[in-house]
Amino acid sequence: MMSFKDDSAVQKPEKLWHEQGLMLYVWLLVLLFVLLMSADIPSLGVFAESGLVRL
Repeated sequence: MMSFKDDSAVQKPEKLWHEQGLMLYVWLLVLLFVLLMSADIPSLGVFAESGLVRL
């Protein structure tokens, strides 16, 4: 949709932060990233085991 707008951010990337929908999506992803980095998810502990990689 952005590519069909006149004078869009696709043509001028420095105006990308003016796209409200895109910025909302970016901020939601940042918030989700921060929340998931601070959350303890026990089922993912399998990937952190020292016996997972054998030399």
